Amino acid sequence: MFTRSNDSSRSLCSLLLLSLLLLGAGCAEQLPECSAEVASCEPTGGAALAAAPALAPRAAPLEAEGEPAAPASAPGPAPSTGLGPEAAPAPEPPPAVERGASGGLSLRRLALALGVEAREPIDVGTRFDPESERIYAFLDLRNRSDEAQAVQVVFRGPGGRGAGFVQLEIPPSTPRFRTWAFTRHARVEGEWEAIVRTEDGEVIGRAPFRIEG
Repeated sequence: MFTRSNDSSRSLCSLLLLSLLLLGAGCAEQLPECSAEVASCEPTGGAALAAAPALAPRAAPLEAEGEPAAPASAPGPAPSTGLGPEAAPAPEPPPAVERGASGGLSLRRLALALGVEAREPIDVGTRFDPESERIYAFLDLRNRSDEAQAVQVVFRGPGGRGAGFVQLEIPPSTPRFRTWAFTRHARVEGEWEAIVRTEDGEVIGRAPFRIEG
């Protein structure tokens, strides 16, 4: 009776010992698994956080160094109208030159200038300095008649003041005849004009100009 009881105790102890060995072996097999998945020795909760991929830092917006970024809602520049306060005023149109004809004599061209070279005016203009040595009235005429004809050139200044009187003769049957008159006395500042008229007093040309310093 006693011997059977000892055998039963030994068997029970052997079974318990075998169970403990198997349990220990199971834990020993799980440890490398846990160590392979988690690269740290944190507990389960911390291991899960470490396994998640780290968020990349947000890249800062590209800006010029040392300059603040412009606000997204900044309005664009207003469209230019070309009429700003510094816009240059439109240039004044040149004075109109009147030309006409009388008795076969016609004025083809009338120009004001500071000189004549090679039978053509130079430094043509409508504004002249009071110190100008001479102011020329250049004429290009046509005479279709069979007789010579004459024209008179007068320079008239402010208040109707005259500053020269020149008479020029145009040969007969001349399709083109260039000639000129000048004055040295257009000194008074203001509005002037050169007037071309026939011997009968008929005006066939006017050219306004201005004397100003």
